[in-house]
Amino acid sequence: HADLLKEYPSARPSIEHMIDYIPRIKPRLYSIASSPNEAPDNIALCIVVDDWTTPNGIYKKGLCSNYLTQQDPTKSNSIVAKVNAGVVAMPTTHDVPMVMAGLGTGLAPLRGMVRDRVWTINNDEEARKGGIGEMALYFGARHRKDEFLYESEWEEFHNGGKGPLTHLRTAFSRDQAHKIYIQDKIMEDPELIYDYLVNKKGYFYACGSSAVQDLKHYVAKCIAKVGNMTEEEGAEYVTQMMIENRYCIESW
Repeated sequence: HADLLKEYPSARPSIEHMIDYIPRIKPRLYSIASSPNEAPDNIALCIVVDDWTTPNGIYKKGLCSNYLTQQDPTKSNSIVAKVNAGVVAMPTTHDVPMVMAGLGTGLAPLRGMVRDRVWTINNDEEARKGGIGEMALYFGARHRKDEFLYESEWEEFHNGGKGPLTHLRTAFSRDQAHKIYIQDKIMEDPELIYDYLVNKKGYFYACGSSAVQDLKHYVAKCIAKVGNMTEEEGAEYVTQMMIENRYCIESW
């Protein structure tokens, strides 16, 4: 609003009008990127500073994300925050497969899920006896070098296919001449998608920008292809998964 007033100095709205027109600053909602079992007294967040250049060439940074970068834990800085109830359903046992798809900072809740299952493997003998389900992670971003969040963790958990993260599929759309997206990687694994979601009644998680909402169409295509169904029947299966809280979306 200040930028607009500077650009059009002849506009002189009253203070009363400005107070009525300009909304209050809304609280920012961030997904928790840690496991409560692994770290019950700490919460990890995955936040990327939002920045952009206005049409007038002015460089700007996000109000909240930039503010957080200026906080110094060594100086006992504190912020006002609260924890809201989760919006996605989790399997009641750890023997159920999880297929996870994240774009950008959509990795945050997926990291929490993976770390929680890894903690269970290392600390819960009864759960290990019941079996540990497979985990497949699909991640999409523009460039691997700057945007592969938690890369070393994923590589460690995957361990060349021998770790608890049984499948790691990445799509960096701008790292080659032709663009590769997360849905392309999903479409390369129809048998895996069908086995984990249909045969083993697993869960699918899509987290990130609003683009992840379209992934259900590609999941449906995979199910239809392997299950000898029509695409309409594949879509109906995904809809039923949503009803059963086995297909979960967290997007913004």
